Amino acid sequence: MRYTRIGVALAACGIALSLFTAAAHAGDSKVNCNSPGAHGKIANVLRKLDPAATNVVHVSGHCRENLVITGFDRLSLIGESGAVIEDASGGKAAVIEILDSLRVVVQGFIIRGGNGGLYCHDFSYCRFIGDTVEQTAAYAGIAVGSSEARLMDITVRDSTDRGIYIYNSMVTGANASISDVKAGTMASGVGLQLQNSKAYIGNWTIQNAAGGGVDATVSSVLECTPLTVTNNPGGGIGVKDGSNLQSYQLTVTDNGGDGVSLSVGATAAIGGVTIGNNKRFGVVLGDGSSASIFGGSVASNGDNGVFVGFGSNLWIDGTNVTANTSAGLLVTDVSSAWILGGMFTQNGIDVSCGGTPPAFIQVSGNAIVGTTDCPPSAMAPAKIPPFKGVPFKGPSLPAN
Repeated sequence: MRYTRIGVALAACGIALSLFTAAAHAGDSKVNCNSPGAHGKIANVLRKLDPAATNVVHVSGHCRENLVITGFDRLSLIGESGAVIEDASGGKAAVIEILDSLRVVVQGFIIRGGNGGLYCHDFSYCRFIGDTVEQTAAYAGIAVGSSEARLMDITVRDSTDRGIYIYNSMVTGANASISDVKAGTMASGVGLQLQNSKAYIGNWTIQNAAGGGVDATVSSVLECTPLTVTNNPGGGIGVKDGSNLQSYQLTVTDNGGDGVSLSVGATAAIGGVTIGNNKRFGVVLGDGSSASIFGGSVASNGDNGVFVGFGSNLWIDGTNVTANTSAGLLVTDVSSAWILGGMFTQNGIDVSCGGTPPAFIQVSGNAIVGTTDCPPSAMAPAKIPPFKGVPFKGPSLPAN
């Protein structure tokens, strides 16, 4: 019995010591990167923390280091008074890399340089809030791979290869600006690239991306309202390989290629559109794609306003298609269009048919169509079929 009591006492002491040690390595910490030596390094503080505990690290000053955050749960890095974390690897490593970690927050920083600014991957859950990522040398300003991330009030500017890159992941959030993306050795300079991913986001603007505004591939889903894609030399929005685009306030203007391009079985439901002044087509549907366009305008594009071809289908209602250089609507190559409403006027030709056998168009009495070269056999009063695209079913966005 005496030995049993001693054992219990020692065990109790061990528990107390364990709790004391955990307490010593959890909670709030502060780093001033303008301080000399080890006291001015975030990495030195992270090494002393218990990764399983809730940790908040407040950072101030101008930090020059590359952070690798592995195996943490409930870690928050909070930038104070315009804190900067700048690459110290000569463009060889990400500025902040997060892997195999849960509930990691990076908030309020200017992230500068690196082979990627913020990189969340390897089954992590990250939240980036109020961060500005700039001057990345390669890969992406922000990358999310095989993980889940929440992006709120984000600015990505002057990046190389990509602005934001999402693969095998899900991203939610709102209020992002992506601008001035340059082509690099890994990618053409696209603003937002999704591969086999889902993005449920709102109020994003993408501009001045050399390789185009958006590239969604491999069964991706992009739901964003409002979404503005403008002044991108490589084109506006590209959706392909069975991917889906949904936006109910979509502005795609002044891009160097097509405004919105769907191919290889892509689908879209877009409304409240302003698609104009794009160098080539306003909207392109090809290779068995389907789209519903309702409300707004497709105007003053350099070629056709809307092109439907190669076995694709279009439903369009309440949309004014005007002043496009070639056809307002061109339907060709065993494709179909249902014009349920809107105006098709002042185009090179307002509604045009092509292909052998010719396209098939149904027109509702609510639509106004000016000139057409379609034979009577290709035009019929509209009998509205069910829309075959993907209905909107995005999740409600979680709180911050």
